[in-house]
Amino acid sequence: MAKFEMRLDPEPFQKIKSGEKTIEVRLLDDKRKNIKAGDIIIFYNRSRENEAVAVEVVTLHKFKTFKELFSSGLTKGAGLGCLSATEAAVYMHKFYTAEQEKLYGVLGIEIRVNPNLTEAFNKRT
Repeated sequence: MAKFEMRLDPEPFQKIKSGEKTIEVRLLDDKRKNIKAGDIIIFYNRSRENEAVAVEVVTLHKFKTFKELFSSGLTKGAGLGCLSATEAAVYMHKFYTAEQEKLYGVLGIEIRVNPNLTEAFNKRT
């Protein structure tokens, strides 16, 4: 089991912490290629770096494009449930360029909050 760290804006961070967001969408770049089911991800809140939530990776969903990912039914889990697949893909282009998407492909990381790990991790920081 490996541990990864990622940063999130406050809104998606809170959605993960509450369990509302169960899919984290990223590029399938070199940083993410090593993530496997069973690994741990520590998400940090960008506005409060000392606030973290620990999750377990349940499974990985790999796609060529954001539109393909969101067309597969992962939009709600990604916290974008009110958007169509096209609108959700456009939203993701605020963070990643179309060139990056084409170069790397995309990854939907299905996660589950682990309260025990979160508590243990926050006690150490």
